[in-house]
Amino acid sequence: MFIEKTAFIDTEQAAARIGKSPSWLNHARQTGDGPPYRKIGRSVRYHVEDVDRWLESKTRTRIWDFDAEDREAKTAIQRATG
Repeated sequence: MFIEKTAFIDTEQAAARIGKSPSWLNHARQTGDGPPYRKIGRSVRYHVEDVDRWLESKTRTRIWDFDAEDREAKTAIQRATG
């Protein structure tokens, strides 16, 4: 699906783009786990570049990627083992 990079997409389109359900994306908005979004009136819109950037930030090369958001896990393992 080609969408212009300057385009805004709705929840259903954003969910399809990241391979998740719209309900997952709705929940992720509440918890702050999803891509950035904009509230325009009563509508929720995602900028395509924001979604792509968020998806790219989820790339991992190992189970525990300490350089990203798992620093707390590394600290916990260090405390438990030493």
